[in-house]
Amino acid sequence: MLRRGAANLDLGVACLALVVVVISVAWGVLTRYVVSQPAVWTTELSSIAFAWVVFFGAAAAMRRGMHIAIPIFVDMLPATARKAATLLALALVIGFLGYTFYLAGLLSAQSFNRPSPVLRISFAYVYAGIAAALFLMLVHAVLQVFAVWRSPDGTIAYPPQEAGEAG
Repeated sequence: MLRRGAANLDLGVACLALVVVVISVAWGVLTRYVVSQPAVWTTELSSIAFAWVVFFGAAAAMRRGMHIAIPIFVDMLPATARKAATLLALALVIGFLGYTFYLAGLLSAQSFNRPSPVLRISFAYVYAGIAAALFLMLVHAVLQVFAVWRSPDGTIAYPPQEAGEAG
């Protein structure tokens, strides 16, 4: 149970952040149009939560191999060339994610004393969530390299989705 929860950490954080987005936007609409006293914090909170939805959702998609790919030419290659092409593509992804993770970490550290305009929380927390999601994507990409390396034909066999999951 704990292993499954840890494996779905990215999806859980994305879902929780989506709930925060929906509730804060609904509260903002309610206070603006029903009560006529708009809650100014809802826009900022929903923007922060939306960034977390995007990045943690991308990590969940990376883990499941759901990012867009057009493998028509790679699929026509012989097994050895297909494996090499897939490993090259993953190396590029890992390089990009590693550099982006580094930059997000720097941005988070530099933003520690910078509070958000309305909520007055440190932007370091906002950017740290993005850095954490990028780190998860990096881990998933490295795990995919091992899966491709072990694969005889250079493909990755993603686990089937569980019953009741969208996709």
